[in-house]
Amino acid sequence: MNYWSHLEKLGVTERPKTTLGFLKPQVAIIAHEDVLANPSITQQLDFEVELVAVMAKSMSRVGEQPTSAVLGYTVGNDVSARDAATPLSGGLDLFSIKALGGTTPVGPWITTKDEFGGSGQIDVAISLRVNGEQRQHDRTGKMIFSIDECLEYIIERMPLTAGDIVFTGTTHGVGFEDGRFLREGDVVEAEVQGVGVLRNVVGARLD
Repeated sequence: MNYWSHLEKLGVTERPKTTLGFLKPQVAIIAHEDVLANPSITQQLDFEVELVAVMAKSMSRVGEQPTSAVLGYTVGNDVSARDAATPLSGGLDLFSIKALGGTTPVGPWITTKDEFGGSGQIDVAISLRVNGEQRQHDRTGKMIFSIDECLEYIIERMPLTAGDIVFTGTTHGVGFEDGRFLREGDVVEAEVQGVGVLRNVVGARLD
């Protein structure tokens, strides 16, 4: 969550002191038009449209503008298994929630940052539809933490290298808010203005 509208839905009114990050395994990533996995360990498969930064070169030193190392942007759907966290995790088992195989669509292509005016924050529409119904809509200019701040958070902890992709958070409208989660056969379309539409269909349950 990195948009004010999302925090407001949760009753949060003050700006968090810092953002939050986590890693995804390569096996979680799928492409445009790939079947979205539907793991048996969850009954609450949720969607999260996100702007994704693609790194053009390595960066490991705080001080430079992080987006100067960005190649461009693509669309991501940070699909989450809301009910998959283990009891001992206190709800913060991001490995089980966010890293399941075949559950993170990215694509359909990369738009280079010069198309958005170069380095720095970009302000474009971001949205997601399920079976044609709009469920999420916002603008990237309404992020709580800017793209540079998201990248800096990571660089303070580990280097970023060419080809790395960085998700920048989602907005309100996720299924967790109203209990409308993804089901087999649902057509999910995540869109970022100036990039395109990332389309995936939810597959059969992997029992």
